[in-house]
Amino acid sequence: MHHFSEPAWLLGLHPRGWLEDGVPERFLRFVERAVDALGEAVSDWVVFNEPMVFMLLAYGLGRFPPGLRRAWRPEREFLPVLLRNFIQAHNDCYRLIHRLQPAARVGVAHHVSALEPARPGDEAAVERWDRFMHRDFLEGTKGCLDFLGINYYTRVFVARSGLPGLPAAALPGYAEVEASLTRPVFRLLGGRRDGGPRGGTGWEIVPEGLGAVALKFWKEYGKPLWITENGIADECGADRRSFLLEHLKSLAEAAAQGADLRGYLHWTLLDNYEWGSFRHRFGLFDRQRHPKPGAAFYAETAKRGWLES
Repeated sequence: MHHFSEPAWLLGLHPRGWLEDGVPERFLRFVERAVDALGEAVSDWVVFNEPMVFMLLAYGLGRFPPGLRRAWRPEREFLPVLLRNFIQAHNDCYRLIHRLQPAARVGVAHHVSALEPARPGDEAAVERWDRFMHRDFLEGTKGCLDFLGINYYTRVFVARSGLPGLPAAALPGYAEVEASLTRPVFRLLGGRRDGGPRGGTGWEIVPEGLGAVALKFWKEYGKPLWITENGIADECGADRRSFLLEHLKSLAEAAAQGADLRGYLHWTLLDNYEWGSFRHRFGLFDRQRHPKPGAAFYAETAKRGWLES
């Protein structure tokens, strides 16, 4: 129902977007119209894609509309307001969809990374960032989730930080945070990013992290799991077949330990518009619809229904 983009008229009426009263109610009316129109064809609904990522990029770093840059300010009142409004919207949409379509399954596609301390002594910062980035939204919506979708791409090292304006008093080692601060400043502040193999986005490739977070969130929330996003940008020549094989192996290990995994969705079918350009190529097929290396392996694995090395 919501994957970052919003209609221009919404920001015309509400220039501060989800910080203003009335936006959750307008979104609820949109969802009601959509379910009424699509209900016979759809049984599984994702209300929000990566709500925490959207909040930070639209209202913290200003990369998405409405383009507010508040992440580095001492006051952080905007984050509790956003979180409250998004939780309210999700829970209201859950109840609405089930009223309109009782057999529906409703969930969220939640951005989750494998978190590690940047250095000894940063363990508390990891816990704070995990709570802020991963848990706060789920704790507010866990009673209104029929499944949990996980979007996983990489590992993130988290450092403690005393900078005003940084959520959870932590400095997470996302590529985007490093770029925003510049590499010298990022490192001066204690930020860390490892130099392992990376995809075209600069994100470290850590297959074992996918199974680890899947098992962890299954144990803690007990919701059926979908991997709603996992993939690699291959413009740097990355081996997608190897990427898929290792990540699926990691999931198989999690399933063997009891995780209730219902499906794996690769990001994405076609090379598309990603992060402001067509440069990052996540597709199993290119923009001319030609299959790329790894596409046949993915198709064969899906058809078989099990993994062969």
